[in-house]
Amino acid sequence: MSISPKMLAGSAGVVQDQIQAGVLSCAWSRSRARWGEEVDLAAVISGWKDGTAVKLILYESDGGAAENDDLVTELEASLEKGIASASYAIDFEDPDSDEGDEYELYFRVEIEGTLLSSREQCPLLLVDMTLPHASE
Repeated sequence: MSISPKMLAGSAGVVQDQIQAGVLSCAWSRSRARWGEEVDLAAVISGWKDGTAVKLILYESDGGAAENDDLVTELEASLEKGIASASYAIDFEDPDSDEGDEYELYFRVEIEGTLLSSREQCPLLLVDMTLPHASE
């Protein structure tokens, strides 16, 4: 996944002198995927040194309160130039079988056992759980 300096600095291309430590933004490599496909995810983080261990924790959104969301997996990453990134091949079973064939994933960032981001900071990844047809 390629993140440009403009994404890091904002539309003006200038980073403010005083940035508070924390997660500045989260992103998926695309907005939609199918079961079995691989996606990249990344978080822009300030206030920690390169090499810091980062956990990217994926959840399936149930549409209500965050405490009802299902844990999908935890991915290990390392902070490099202010960015923690990982790849994930979509492969999970949702215990809520009444939700149909489309799911929404998001991720949260954890460093040193502390969750640094909220569900609202991450855009949703729409996942189609139906297998592709042979003609696709």
